[in-house]
Amino acid sequence: GPTPSPASPPPSSSPSSSHTPAEADSSPTPPRTLSSSSSGKGALAPIAEILPAVLESDICLEPFPSLGDAFMARLPEFSLNCTTPYKHQAGGARELSRYGKDKVAKPCTAREAWFYQNVVNSVHPHAPGFRGLRRGQDGGAQVLLEDLTAAFRRPCVLDIKMGVCTAAPDRTSSKRRSCEGKDKVTTTGSIGARVCGLRVYQVDTEDYMMLDKHWGKQLTFEEFGPGIEKYFFNGRRTRRKVAGRFKEELAPILTLMKEQCRYKFYASSILLIYEGLDDGEECDGESRIDCRMIDFAHVFPSEKADESYICGLENFSKLLGAIADGVDIKETVPYRSHRGERSLHEHCRCAQWSENMETTKAVGTRRENGAGAEAPPPSSSSESTSNRPPLPTDTASLVFPLSNSPSCDDLPYVAE
Repeated sequence: GPTPSPASPPPSSSPSSSHTPAEADSSPTPPRTLSSSSSGKGALAPIAEILPAVLESDICLEPFPSLGDAFMARLPEFSLNCTTPYKHQAGGARELSRYGKDKVAKPCTAREAWFYQNVVNSVHPHAPGFRGLRRGQDGGAQVLLEDLTAAFRRPCVLDIKMGVCTAAPDRTSSKRRSCEGKDKVTTTGSIGARVCGLRVYQVDTEDYMMLDKHWGKQLTFEEFGPGIEKYFFNGRRTRRKVAGRFKEELAPILTLMKEQCRYKFYASSILLIYEGLDDGEECDGESRIDCRMIDFAHVFPSEKADESYICGLENFSKLLGAIADGVDIKETVPYRSHRGERSLHEHCRCAQWSENMETTKAVGTRRENGAGAEAPPPSSSSESTSNRPPLPTDTASLVFPLSNSPSCDDLPYVAE
């Protein structure tokens, strides 16, 4: 599709096209895949060969892009009874629903719709299959994705939010400060990973043990390892071979993130799934597992590797290896803390642009209301507004990160 402008909705096919513009299944163009000398899931090519050519002219979207009435009107609408509750969701702020036998429907923002239509092929096959867009009963857009749990009899699911910093540039100022505060007091700011939820089938009770995001937020640096180990304990034994296989599955994703220098993934997650029915330890090497990148609502352009995400992924991979090797996680911590490393807490230039936009709007409102209107609250940044660079007129410059961006460690905690 054409490169989106900052004010345009995610690109779609011409209305005169013979197929529905938002339907990925009906498009005659096959999905772009990773190509290399090897084959199968995990085969990687240089990142320059993976990314679509359109990304060469990609620019930052607006902080709050709009899908647009015309675009929404072209989306096929869900019928009243075509979705059912999805019972295998472990984490995430948006509730999923099952659509048919092998798809899930997820409410999405304009940015996430844009990502799935234009960028998701860059991380294929490490993301769920994209099956198109629909208009929900509430009028909002929903993305149809491959149901990763469909092939499992008793899926055990773990949702891990990756990255040292989750304060995405498109958040409001108050929400960004809230995210920065949570990053400081949870394992996000130290390990670069935080449990958003898990569901583990217990073979002794034939029921699920479930832990949510609030439990994950309470885990300390030392408790994170034993907390992850719970995901592999089925009531009778710890499935260590499965943990080792997940470490192998993460290796190509880590390679991909180290090679790609085009995007920064805020508040994105890694989803692990394994078969909960226990056929014996000798079968753990062959039992079904799956590992994918998910949650792309806050992906922004960058010009360097996403070190925040990479640090979390490396720590998580080391932990999985330690569990697989039978290391006593309570006595030996196999991951390191990144708290205090300012470079990992730098925000991309999009964040600076968002703050300047909010300041500009506040000043404009004050002028409209008269000189006596209340001044906008001071910025949380250690920099004064007068020392910030002016609002860019060349939008292409927005892809470059700022070296003097504030660190999350400098900002106060504000409860959500």
